[in-house]
Amino acid sequence: MPNVIQIRHALLANSHAKNDAPMGSAEIHVLNLVHPVRGSRLGAVNTVGEHMLKCGHIIPAICGENTSGFCRECTTGTKETSPTMNLSCGHVVYVEELDRHVGLPEIIQLHSDGSLDRVDAGSLNSANLFCPVCLAKFDNIPRYSILTGLERLRENIDSLLLNVGQKYQMLGKRLLYHENALRDTFKSFREEIRPTPLSAAQNRLLVQERASGLAEVRTHILETKEQLVMPLERNLISLHKQLHNDNLLSKTNFHFGLRFALLFYRCRYAFLRDQIKISSFLLALDDPSFQTRILAESLRRTAIMHGKDSIGKIGSITIECESKLLKTLEVETRLLQLGFYCLVKRGQRLNCFQGKDLTDDASITADEPDDDIIADLGGKGREKFDIESSIRRMVLLCRQYPKSAGLYVEQIESIRHEVHSGFKPVYLFPAETRVVERAWGMASRHGLGKCENWHFYPAADFDECPECGKEEVEADKPNYETFLAEDKFLSWMRSGSLD
Repeated sequence: MPNVIQIRHALLANSHAKNDAPMGSAEIHVLNLVHPVRGSRLGAVNTVGEHMLKCGHIIPAICGENTSGFCRECTTGTKETSPTMNLSCGHVVYVEELDRHVGLPEIIQLHSDGSLDRVDAGSLNSANLFCPVCLAKFDNIPRYSILTGLERLRENIDSLLLNVGQKYQMLGKRLLYHENALRDTFKSFREEIRPTPLSAAQNRLLVQERASGLAEVRTHILETKEQLVMPLERNLISLHKQLHNDNLLSKTNFHFGLRFALLFYRCRYAFLRDQIKISSFLLALDDPSFQTRILAESLRRTAIMHGKDSIGKIGSITIECESKLLKTLEVETRLLQLGFYCLVKRGQRLNCFQGKDLTDDASITADEPDDDIIADLGGKGREKFDIESSIRRMVLLCRQYPKSAGLYVEQIESIRHEVHSGFKPVYLFPAETRVVERAWGMASRHGLGKCENWHFYPAADFDECPECGKEEVEADKPNYETFLAEDKFLSWMRSGSLD
């Protein structure tokens, strides 16, 4: 007879995000009435108690396991007995009765051969965390892990990850669209600017409206990260700790939180890059009232302030990428960090060209956060920024991972040139380098894979993990020989019945 594991409903995995919505939400709650033994597999409980048979005699019993129905004292009793639960108050109850008592509508039985059965457990409305006999509260009792919809657990998690991946691809695509729009419309924008005192308010309005598209994308990125990505990652980590079973839910090295953080800073970089470009244009205009110069100085200072702040915060993201072995993402973060460095130095040079404003001799370090809404995206505090070592690290990673990080070789060479020459803000992350974004947009639930470093990725689009270059780890195939019941088969051959 196959070993039977009693599993109770408690997992609620739900994503309310719609395809046409800018954001979504996902929650996974673990209703852990009693806690499993740390380090044990699902169903392995070491607490030994006693169980009374129907004949009145006591036999040893392991908490939560099927007990023997054979009585050595009077050779009577039932052929099979239900699993029992030894509560801390000393009372012993059947698992089915306990589940019914705490208000669970049904029980799922997971057999060792992987098959599942549903058993009706009644329909009470409230969960009572106390003994049904003496009403004593119980907790920290060795018990099976608790799940809901076990047969759909992996499917639900993959669907949630795909939902996040598709939103990541969608927001990256929208960001690329608005980046290109800023470049394509700059000529017409210059023609609308008027260097006269009466046009000062109109000029400011033109600058503000120009960045409205990026501001909308920025808001959607933050909302998606806060309401969908981070709750999902936190709850999956908690769920893995609760299960203590890699066969049901293996360890995962999450990267979506970092990717959405980087997406935010890419949006900020595109915005500040355009601000520096506008400031440079306005400073060249002949305006006797200095209104355009005042506007240019405001844009320049904004770019320098936010650029310095971003350099330090991206440094914190880089450290986390290294700890999670996200090689490609590390190259992207270092590349963007150098982009902000060039942007800040370019803004400081604009001040030198004019020679009137306050000096900008401050070193390139991270200032105190100036925007509370992004305080959780990249860390806080001052981070040392070593340009040369960062470039060497990127070049090394590009050589080691030519199919993923290697796509940024030309970008690294371009920004290396600007760092040592003109500090012109480089156009980063062109469409041909965004293979990971495109892959997530086309991924399917059956095409998700996981590498040796526990990164999940669209396996159908990559021969190896695009984050670290490791190959996909295939799930262990079950050993069906362990499920053979030879004695039952021989009995059936002799009698024609399995009973």
